[in-house]
Amino acid sequence: MLSGRQALQEIHQALNQEQQRLREIDARLKALNDELLQLDSRRAHELQRLARLRLQFLSTGESTAGVPEDTSRAVLALIEARNQAYQRVQQRLNELEAEAAQLEARAVELADQREKLVEELGAAEQATQERLREDPTYQAQLAKARETERMAGQADAKATQSEEELESKGAAYRGDRLFTYLWERGYGTSAYRPGGGLFAPLVRWLDGKLARYIGYADARPNFHRLQELPERLREHAERVEQRAEAEFEKLRQLDLQGREADGIPELEERLQEIEAAMKQAQEGVAALAGRNQEALAELETFAQGTDPDYRKAVELLRSDLEAAPLQVLRSEALSTPSPEDDVIVARLRELNREREQRSASGADLKESAAQYRSRLAQLEKLRADYVRAGMDEPTSAFRDGKAVSGGLQQFLTGLLTVEALWRLLSSQRVRRPTGYDPDFGSGGFGRGTVWGGGRSYPRGRDRSWGPGADVAGDVIGEILGGLLGGQGRGGSGGFGGGRGGGFGGGGRSSGGGRRSGGGRPSGGGFRTGGRVGGGKFKTGGKF
Repeated sequence: MLSGRQALQEIHQALNQEQQRLREIDARLKALNDELLQLDSRRAHELQRLARLRLQFLSTGESTAGVPEDTSRAVLALIEARNQAYQRVQQRLNELEAEAAQLEARAVELADQREKLVEELGAAEQATQERLREDPTYQAQLAKARETERMAGQADAKATQSEEELESKGAAYRGDRLFTYLWERGYGTSAYRPGGGLFAPLVRWLDGKLARYIGYADARPNFHRLQELPERLREHAERVEQRAEAEFEKLRQLDLQGREADGIPELEERLQEIEAAMKQAQEGVAALAGRNQEALAELETFAQGTDPDYRKAVELLRSDLEAAPLQVLRSEALSTPSPEDDVIVARLRELNREREQRSASGADLKESAAQYRSRLAQLEKLRADYVRAGMDEPTSAFRDGKAVSGGLQQFLTGLLTVEALWRLLSSQRVRRPTGYDPDFGSGGFGRGTVWGGGRSYPRGRDRSWGPGADVAGDVIGEILGGLLGGQGRGGSGGFGGGRGGGFGGGGRSSGGGRRSGGGRPSGGGFRTGGRVGGGKFKTGGKF
């Protein structure tokens, strides 16, 4: 297994190797461009000699063709200035590399300290947890917190089920216009007012007849209980939830007190200081990497022959060479009786051939430099993403170290893309086991954990306490008994008979948490009456 820090060190080494190779290629390109410039300067000098020799034969007194002497002097001056600028960039790059090496060494030192401190934290937390497992006061509070949490889950599930039944079973009442009319007027209660002024007695009589016609006297208390039950259950669920929160907070405080007694907060504070220093060092490395890239880009101008001094020298020679074409000078040399000008033309032809060869070599080097530069930029981004993803943390490792190292080498040789390398790192990444349990005590309630080096990882609230967590209906049974005159839990299920469980039925929870205690009522429920002709509730429905 390869640790995350070891893999990061290999990435650093690969970065340094690629940078050195790129600098070597840039240096070769710079030297090659200097040679091309020297060849052009020699060509200009030969053209100048040829022009002088031709003047000796012609003796016309006209201006000589070729390159003036001041052109050669100007070109040599530009070459010297270019060499000095190149050396300054090299010096700046060396200084940046030395500074980066110091920061990286500091980061390695801090990483060693962090790794050692994380191990101390893990051991301290494991010891604290083992001590609390033997503490009767702590275990009693843990049991109480679990029990109230279980009861809160059951109460919430029952309240939710009752609210859903109100929505579904109450539709029969709300959909009956006659029942809704009497219900909204408060018929059958002290709030009923017939209205109608002088016709109030007649309205009262008609409302009474309508109520008897639809069986309102039986349906109204059923609908009233159907509406009242969810509110009572929800109020109860909120009270139990508050008790569960209070018991959980007591347990959490015991966890914190245990950690404080064993000096864990001080270790966490030291860890935070080290991580802050590491972050500062990493930011410094990143800043230097940016400045290093700028220096490399400036160095590239020398390798590519795009620096100002080079462009000036090329332009100066080009203008003079265009004024003295080789073919014209060669044809004129053939007409002279002296072989000296023929020798000069032959030298010019040789210089042209050398220039073509070096230009071809320069094109190959430029292509290689572009590949190294692209790979170096990809490695820089890979290193930044690696640190940002936390792959260098003490608990981070890779299953197959040879596969990771081999993948990095394949990337350097062009056999693997950086995207494929990142997928390889992600697929090989694992977490090294620790001796402490992040779900210990209050950490098992799904509300974050105080264990794990002071890091809390929120994971979404989970009411489950493992297999075998039975759902009890005692609290619900008490509420239903009070509301319905003792009807609550029973084998017949529901509120009015039928098959299945209802709120007090015989189901059980398979995974714990806030779940319903039984099956849904089937066939039972509140009877609202028969057909209209039977003098009962008009809808004939049930819920």
